[in-house]
Order: sequence, then structure tokens, then C-alpha cells
Amino acid sequence: MGYRLHTPGEPSRSLRWTNSRPGAPRSGVLLFKHASEQLTAESFRALRDQGAWIETDRPAAARAAMGLEPDESLGEPADPELVMSGPGL
Repeated sequence: MGYRLHTPGEPSRSLRWTNSRPGAPRSGVLLFKHASEQLTAESFRALRDQGAWIETDRPAAARAAMGLEPDESLGEPADPELVMSGPGL
């Protein structure tokens, strides 16, 4: 599994981790797949406040890439049945 951003009322979006972006820290950054837009701590927190969450099997790497605190939440689905792992992550 990779990284997928779920935002209520919108299609989920795949994210990709990279450390090859100029100026990227060793912990890497999360970019929206097929785009150069970075998901930062500030932008993720705003989305999380609206109910968004990140689905991943690498939560520590996701937190580090966004600059979140090690114990900070990646959000929770309002309905656990909404979590759909599969191709395209």
C-alpha cells in the first residue's frame, strides 16, 4: 500500500513519497500523485479538521514527510467501511 488521502465528499487521491525533490528533507515529502503539489503539515491539518484522513501502512513515514509530530493523528474515517485498499495506491 502507498499513501491515499481521503476527503469527505471528494474522490480519494493517491499520494507519493519522494526525497528527490529539491530541498526535500531526508524524511522525504508527500506529493499528490501525478502533480508537484506537496501535502504539508499545515494543509493536511486543515483537511483533517474537515474530516480527511490518510490511509497507509507507513504512518510514521507519512507523519515525518509532512512534518507532523510523531504521535499526531493521520485522521480517522467517519465510517470504517469507507476504507478501500486496492490498486492505485
